[in-house]
Amino acid sequence: MSLSLFREKLKAEACAKPPIIRSLHEWTSPTRRSGHRELTLIPVELYLEILEYLKPSTDPFASQPANEKRLNDFRSLSLVCRFLCALTLPIIFKSIVLRLNLDSGGYIPFCRSLTQGELFAESLASHVEQCAFRDWFDTSSVNNPSMVKAFFKTYVDALPKMTNVTSFILSRTRVTTPILANIRRLPNLISFTLEGCNLQELTAKNIEKFASTVKLQTFRVILQDNDGELCACSGPRAAGFLPLTTMELVEMRSDCWALTKVLISSSLVPPPPPLRILQVFEVEDFGLFCEFLYRIPTLESLTMDYVVHPKHSVGDKFPFSVSLNLSRLDHLRHLSFPPHLICHLVGPHKLLRLSMSTCVGGSITDRANIYNSLSLPPTWKDMASYQFLEELCLPYTFATGVTSLRTASDSSAKVPRELKKLTIIDTFASFPSSDILLENILDSLFMFWKTPSLKELKITELIYPDHDESQEEEPGNISLKCMRKVIKLLTQKKYFPELELLSFCGVGGEETNWRKYFSSDEWEVVVAEGEY
Repeated sequence: MSLSLFREKLKAEACAKPPIIRSLHEWTSPTRRSGHRELTLIPVELYLEILEYLKPSTDPFASQPANEKRLNDFRSLSLVCRFLCALTLPIIFKSIVLRLNLDSGGYIPFCRSLTQGELFAESLASHVEQCAFRDWFDTSSVNNPSMVKAFFKTYVDALPKMTNVTSFILSRTRVTTPILANIRRLPNLISFTLEGCNLQELTAKNIEKFASTVKLQTFRVILQDNDGELCACSGPRAAGFLPLTTMELVEMRSDCWALTKVLISSSLVPPPPPLRILQVFEVEDFGLFCEFLYRIPTLESLTMDYVVHPKHSVGDKFPFSVSLNLSRLDHLRHLSFPPHLICHLVGPHKLLRLSMSTCVGGSITDRANIYNSLSLPPTWKDMASYQFLEELCLPYTFATGVTSLRTASDSSAKVPRELKKLTIIDTFASFPSSDILLENILDSLFMFWKTPSLKELKITELIYPDHDESQEEEPGNISLKCMRKVIKLLTQKKYFPELELLSFCGVGGEETNWRKYFSSDEWEVVVAEGEY
């Protein structure tokens, strides 16, 4: 046989053999040996429990440094053996965030392999359920703009291969025609989010074409980015989003009143989508918005913020008599609204979760002035309004307003016996350094909200002037000494016998969590997110 024929035979045999591709689903628990002696296998459940503790968050907006550390640890574990690889890779690729990262390349090798049809990359792509493009705005500091375009194109071209993606997020990214065209090729897409994006290239024709193949159940449009910058969204541009608000839509979130107003106007006939979750972070016409809500009988969760009259600022009372009648929202179980709206909520309710809070910025003094100028209406002063709640969040001034109707001897007062989580926000007060005064203030608060079912208690912006110069503490954060005083009070008084999680959040946003171990009846600080 000639050399050329021999080479052709080897080539034919190589083509006839199927490629050797690792299967994530065929690997088993690794064997254990000591020399030549086999050891008992470690139960798979133990591996799973360890990985459950170490696994990174699937939230694309989670703390980046902390989550990146967990991702790197999982990547290291995937190299230990085939079994751990089989367990960790599906978790690593369940939610991917495609960022501009020219140093490490990010997911470029994976996406490049996808576009080249590499089978193992395609098997990993089948595990991707959520994909996010983040932070593709600021490229001014990049020395190689052509590489940025190449990276972005590689990511966009790989999208159609991620056929199991159900949720897609664009954050601080220019929305281009190619990326929109490839997103609509995802057959299982049901959730789409735009957050702080550049929408200049987004046309009504592009959206209409996108909506023709995608049936969304969740649609979110957030115009304000992380830096507080707003993307322009006028009435005509907002109207372009209407094709996405189909009758399949069950969740919507927006901070664009123009979009909400267009949706309200277009839903007179036919009726609005059967929304179960609605989050609106800008309401300029409260009366119009209330009438819209009454036409959504399926609504279960409602979040309102920045509810103002066009000619008035946050905290001003409305110049007209408009109220939201909660009794007309029969299926509503979760309600969140800014505290200054409390006087405009009437009627009995069937709420399980209630939050009187706002995301609107401003100094502590500004918010304190707003709350101090408000008073609870008689309905919301009555403890019966909170009787069946499982979760409650309200300002400190409101919490004391409710308790003012009760006394220690008032045994007939209705206690919220189903309450599992209580959050006291915007405490503001700088409590006196006297231990007795601190105990009296907190004692009166806890006594009137005592409930045997409470599992979680959170107190924010509790300032206690006992700063120890020997300790390096950020100004405005709650000191360890103050936290221990609160824990001591709770332990002695036993107001919440089932309490297992206690959280403190300082003015600077630093949060410290304490967990109670019932076996020893001791409280210990919970390890911060991202740490082990």
